[in-house]
Amino acid sequence: MLSGQGWSEAGPRLFAAETAGEDGAIIRMTVESMAGRRWEWIVWEQGKAASARHGTARSAQAAMRAAEEAAGLPGPADGPARAPT
Repeated sequence: MLSGQGWSEAGPRLFAAETAGEDGAIIRMTVESMAGRRWEWIVWEQGKAASARHGTARSAQAAMRAAEEAAGLPGPADGPARAPT
């Protein structure tokens, strides 16, 4: 189920990953289950709260892919996800 960016289970229905951006900055990503069978994804650069982007998707894997896309990581989209806000 986990996508290719080193996602790990961080708690019940919570997944997390971190990677380095092209400039070496640490990029953190989380995916968490929400009510109504939705999954929220959040991406931010460590130490830069204003860099945060988030959205929702219909599955955990789709949310992981959306988070990876928002972080600028390679990989095809998997399923419909709402545009980042």
